[in-house]
Amino acid sequence: MESMSEGTNHMVTVTIDGQTVTVPHGTTIIEAARRIGIEIPHYCYDKDLSIVASCRLCLVEIEKVPKLQPSCSTPVADGQKIYTQSESVLDARRMQMEFLLVQHPLDCPVCDQGGECKLQDYSMNHGFGASRFRFPKRTFHKPDIGPFIDLERNRCILCSRCVRFMDEIAGDAELAIVQRGNKSMISTFMENPLKNEFAGNTIDLCPVGALTSRITRFRARVWELKDIPSLCSLCSVGCNVHAQYRDRTHEILRVLPRQNEEVNYRWICDIGRFGFDRFNSSERQRTPLAKNSEGKLEAASWAKTIRQTVSTLKETIAAHGASSVAGIISPKPGNETLFLFQQFFRELLQSNNVDHRTETIIRGNDDGFLTAIALKAANQPFREVKQSAAVLLIGTDLPNELPILYLQVRKKAVSGASVFSLHHRPTRLDKDCAAALTYRPGAEAALITVLLAMVVRSKKVELPKKLRQVIKRLDVKKTLEPTGLQEQDLRNIIDKLLQSERATILVGESIYATADGVGYIKQIAHLAGGLPGANEPTLPFSLLLPHNNSRGAADMGCYPHRGPGYTPVEKAGLNTTRILQGCIDGSIHALLLMNTDLLNEYPDRDLVRKALETVPFLAVADVYRYETSEFASVFFPLSAFSEEDGTYTNLAGRVQLTQKVLPQLEGTLAGYQMLLALGEQWGAGWRQIRPPLIFDNITKAVPHYRELHWDELRGNGQPSKEIDNELFDETRQEFALNLPQTGNRPKAYPFRLVRGRFLFDQAGEKCFAPALVDRSEPCTVEIHPADAKKLGVETGAMVTITGKKGSMQLPCAVSLAAVEGSVTILGNYTGIAVNGLADADAPWVNIQP
Repeated sequence: MESMSEGTNHMVTVTIDGQTVTVPHGTTIIEAARRIGIEIPHYCYDKDLSIVASCRLCLVEIEKVPKLQPSCSTPVADGQKIYTQSESVLDARRMQMEFLLVQHPLDCPVCDQGGECKLQDYSMNHGFGASRFRFPKRTFHKPDIGPFIDLERNRCILCSRCVRFMDEIAGDAELAIVQRGNKSMISTFMENPLKNEFAGNTIDLCPVGALTSRITRFRARVWELKDIPSLCSLCSVGCNVHAQYRDRTHEILRVLPRQNEEVNYRWICDIGRFGFDRFNSSERQRTPLAKNSEGKLEAASWAKTIRQTVSTLKETIAAHGASSVAGIISPKPGNETLFLFQQFFRELLQSNNVDHRTETIIRGNDDGFLTAIALKAANQPFREVKQSAAVLLIGTDLPNELPILYLQVRKKAVSGASVFSLHHRPTRLDKDCAAALTYRPGAEAALITVLLAMVVRSKKVELPKKLRQVIKRLDVKKTLEPTGLQEQDLRNIIDKLLQSERATILVGESIYATADGVGYIKQIAHLAGGLPGANEPTLPFSLLLPHNNSRGAADMGCYPHRGPGYTPVEKAGLNTTRILQGCIDGSIHALLLMNTDLLNEYPDRDLVRKALETVPFLAVADVYRYETSEFASVFFPLSAFSEEDGTYTNLAGRVQLTQKVLPQLEGTLAGYQMLLALGEQWGAGWRQIRPPLIFDNITKAVPHYRELHWDELRGNGQPSKEIDNELFDETRQEFALNLPQTGNRPKAYPFRLVRGRFLFDQAGEKCFAPALVDRSEPCTVEIHPADAKKLGVETGAMVTITGKKGSMQLPCAVSLAAVEGSVTILGNYTGIAVNGLADADAPWVNIQP
């Protein structure tokens, strides 16, 4: 790792192989050489890992120094003369290569690393042509370390890059060098499978063929693969990747990280790395479907289904008015599709019944994210984490929700920053935090109220008069009781936040994406207003959006009351909840669903089922056929993310371009193509245009996108401008404090059901990636040991979970991660309808052995 001495920032000048270079004091020789284009061979060194100087391949000669020195660990000194190609250096290099090849097998013809292997390259450039050793080579048995990575110990040169990455970057020391001497080898503890979500990065770090991808294994040679810059579509970070495909088979065969300092740096998680086979799935629908006279879906042409849909929509509007049609779209398609979706409804159908919030029950049209924009939240988590000396996380489990952001927060924590976590269950980040407190689920109102009160009483904060009076009278100790936390523990966190040079807050879904999210965010905004750094143009807090284009869906105006750029509409339409209620009560007669398996995504499964069964006409458009599509009147098969050009906006507002990797699957259309076809059939003069032209229309309609241009988005993308919060006057109105509500648990349902995201679950498009299915963990219900003892159950026992709306059987896991009096079910699983157990706003269940 490039070493920089504290308190020194002067420059030093050295000469390397006759070339002069000036670098900061403390720069290592290997990095100084890189700056002038000299690459010194090395195995164990990586600029992001600790330095071990064990491979000895990077030895260099320094004038007036008697012995060769490892360039990776030796800092430059002013006036030094360094030689990387002297005879003594070359002899040492050849000798080290000979030693490394003593036990190395001649696997090159069958090794997946062939063609990009440092051992191959260095052997050709720096090694001997033949070996002088004739004894049998040492061999190791081959362990199974999981479905993603193949460990071939016989090829390992013990550089320890993988070991250091897992410990220092990923935060789980799952890999280690075990045994001693000639028997030393890489292993997991007891040869258990790797569990860490970043383990796949060790494949990129491994300089030889010891760690390779089991998913790509033997499927292609690296020189057969073509590379397209792309994005990962599985969370809101928007990691930059290289999508590598083989032309003759039209398959993506490998996904590698693409460096972007503003997003994912050089790492990606295993879900993004190994989930590419979902694009190659043979289970995708290849033709549109339409219901026949018997009510069954059968193959139909695109022309027929487009005509039928437009005809039905026109008849519905003529008979019941424009307010009788509605559309719900997932926040996962590109900006071009999202923009056209709301435009189709608003301009052609004259309906504002449009929404993209498929996973949240919203009381009004505003939500936590809109409220945060109105109150000038920074909503820049990457920047905020980098610039802040203290970070407070509220209601977020980063390893399961936004893994790459977890890496950045963890890096901040281990480098000495004060990171605090408040969540209703323990998370893996807790061990690296300065303090991590677990509050009782459902006590969010009490927690946020007390945090605000503590800040207000410690520092002058601008507050509405009525709110200040309530805070002044608040009994902190009594208010805090529902949380199960101690006042002094919270006080310590607040004191450290206020004493820091700059502090920021990261707010998770379990806070803002709730029925009370609007109120919570207003309180958090006042809380952030009292933190160091609050005198900036924006307040130091950010909402952690979940999906790859959650921010884009909001920017494109997929709201019932706001159009592109958050411009208010004259007559607000219905949100997702009210659309579904309208389908049941008969006010909605036609519904278009795009890219959403609403039956399994929305928190109230019963409401969705009744709506889908009742609505007279249901059009569903998606890449895969999910359970929701079984209720469709027509089904449109869409092309996959990898088969279209488009732009996506990550949670920090960075607009990034993804390029088409594969040709469209025969019989499918991109989402924007389907919408343009509907518009053309409608007779509105719409025609098929390419995404760059649609994006040009977006920049005209969305003020904070106006300075963006399609071609300039190539590479690392571009940040959008700050959103004009003057559009949100009504959202900033004074509000009542969310005081905790007291109430008894229903006797029939004594446990609170807690939900949360889980990275390795098995639902949605993950089900179509065999590697992710193999890696997924079974759905379990977590029960606190005290509750398990009362119930008489142990880990693995089947229990019956009964709620107001349904029941199911699941294996239980006795765990301290569950809070006493609650049970936890993480993730979503196809065929396990957890959203059909209880009311989302009253999630009470009973557990029976």
